[in-house]
Amino acid sequence: EYLTSELERLNIRDTTPIYGSMFIPSAGLLSRMKFRPWNGVFLTEGDYLEDLANAVDITKKVNAIYSRYGVRVLCETAVRHHRDICML
Repeated sequence: EYLTSELERLNIRDTTPIYGSMFIPSAGLLSRMKFRPWNGVFLTEGDYLEDLANAVDITKKVNAIYSRYGVRVLCETAVRHHRDICML
């Protein structure tokens, strides 16, 4: 909700490129972020970090919002296989 409202408020879809970060969820990523999160990265303990299925679902929702508003995705995790991208 917050992401959508802020993108609506900015209302710059066609004039200024907007970039948004995204993680490709994995069990290893969730474990690392739970115990040693990156500085400035906030992933909710009760939602995103709860389990892999939640993380994938939330990531898909964020990706859909990015797509709707023309946000260019910056993938913050390693992409080793085509299936990594396909999960989104």
